[in-house]
Amino acid sequence: MELKRLFSLYEATSRQQIDFAKFFLYFSPSNSESAQAPLQALLGVPVVPCHE
Repeated sequence: MELKRLFSLYEATSRQQIDFAKFFLYFSPSNSESAQAPLQALLGVPVVPCHE
């Protein structure tokens, strides 16, 4: 997927590795769980509730 390619490009360009063990996703309450699930599955990171 394009997002994973973008992260790989960032890592190669910056010479820094993204630590997905410290990576979290935040979504607006208006985003449905069905919209969040594919991104969460792709990246394999937890979704943290958004505090507004």
